[in-house]
Formats: sequence, C-alpha cells, structure tokens
Amino acid sequence: MLKIKRLSSNEAFEYSKMTFPAFREILSRLAPEGPYFAVGALFNGLPAGLALGKIHEKNNAEVLSIFVVENFRCRKIGERLLSELEKIFREKDCIDCGLVYMTGKPATPFLESLLKKCGFSEPAFRKLVCRASCKSFMRCGWEKHLKKLPAEYRIISWSEITENDRKKIKRSNEKKEWIAHDLVPFDYEKGYEPINSLAMRYREDIVGWVINHRISFDTIRYTCSYLRPDLQKVGRIVAMYYEALLRQNEVLPFSYGIWTIPSWHTRMIDFAKRHMAPHLDSMNETRESFKKFNKIL
Repeated sequence: MLKIKRLSSNEAFEYSKMTFPAFREILSRLAPEGPYFAVGALFNGLPAGLALGKIHEKNNAEVLSIFVVENFRCRKIGERLLSELEKIFREKDCIDCGLVYMTGKPATPFLESLLKKCGFSEPAFRKLVCRASCKSFMRCGWEKHLKKLPAEYRIISWSEITENDRKKIKRSNEKKEWIAHDLVPFDYEKGYEPINSLAMRYREDIVGWVINHRISFDTIRYTCSYLRPDLQKVGRIVAMYYEALLRQNEVLPFSYGIWTIPSWHTRMIDFAKRHMAPHLDSMNETRESFKKFNKIL
C-alpha cells in the first residue's frame, strides 16, 4: 500500500540517503512556513521515495531533488511525489516551478519521462559539465602551447596579482567592456585554490585568468577562465590551462578536475567538444525544465 506524506524534520532523517549530500542538512530544517519542503513515499511501511523542494523569492519554486528507490519504481510513485510537492507550491501562491538536473545517469530517461507526464516543459540545455583525471589529461598534447608561448606572455599565480593590476583590469573594462559579465575574476576569489589559480600577463597587462576551487580532497573545480577577446584566436588560454594542470598534477597527481561551460559560451562549448572530449572521463549536460501554475480563481 502506497502512502504519500509531507515530512517534518523529525520524520525526514530516514530519507536522507534519497537526496544529494549537499541537501541532506536541509532535512533537519524543515518547517511549515518553508522555504524548504519535503514529501516522502511509504510503500507497505517502507520509505520508497523523496521529493525535496524550495520556494525562492518572488514566489518561484524549485524541485531540488526527486528519488524513488529502485525496487519501487514503475508504480507511479514519482508522479505522486511531484504532484504533492506541486500542491504545496500552489498553496504557497507560487507562480511556477523549475528543476535542474544532469544527464549521463541511468535514471535520466525516467526523470525526463516523469517531467513530461507531469506537464513540465521540454528540457533546455544549460551547461556542459566536463570531468577528467590529471592522468588522462596529461596526455592531451597541450604542452606544445606552453612551450611556444612568446616571451611577451608570462603565466603567474593569481596570488601574485598586485593592487595596481586590479585597478588596471577594472579601469580598462570600464573604458571598453571586454570581460564577459559572468567571468569577472574578482567575483570568484573567495576560497580560491592557490595551487593552480593563475593569471596571464601580456607585456604589462593582465589579460587572462584561470580561477579554481577545491571542492573535495581530490577534485578541483576550474571555476572561471577567460582571455581578452583580441588574443583568443591564438590559443594562449590553452597554455594557461596546461600550466594549471601541471601545477595540480605536481601536488595532487591522482586528482580530478571538473568544469562547466554555460550554454551562451558557444565557442568554448565547441572547443570542449572538439579538443577536450577525447581526454575526458565524462562529458554531460545540465538541463532545466519548467512548469507554470495556472492561477485558481
């Protein structure tokens, strides 16, 4: 017998393995007023599934995760969980609901089928997600770009950036905006990884950067990379990538790198598919689907 119920923090602990590690702490902070809500499924008294959601400002809702235990799938449990979570969102006067997920998992086709059945929009591509080991990427052949780097270019650690460098970057971007709005380096400095966060100096100016973050003991996220547009065609950024890889491999030889490329950076996506893909452990996508709620009169 199937039972769907809204969960309190006291009830949610036994469902904690049914969501992502980053969301498990949320289960201890559930409250009737939100912003987090959880719906659990019991099949013959056993926990069978969990849907976790959040209501953001402006009455926009988000499904953070949805999971059904493998032994209980194909019983429409996912539809019931999503329906109950949607009911909560409607009660809280939400105007729509979104869900972001990553492809490349065995359950991806089932999730996309579920979203379609529940009236969500056709999934739209958001980001490319690349993952590689130092071991596999060291064989990519990019060392030639580093060896051929002209003398007027110099790769330095991001920690060597001076206050004068910072002022020059800001002034030049204010004068003629050349930095992509989502790749301004100063937005990503908090907690950056000093091992292989780099900058490229061309003559007297800083013209590029790779800002990274350690996200686990063996994985570094390559968070923000950019090169001044007039220098992009000559591939100088590849030399910077390879230098970052060398520095990572020197300290963490059996570690991994992960990076994402948003959909609007089309040239970088094309570069990744053509030149990075052969050396990656995986290349997947994050996709997003929406559902607008009809206002009940």
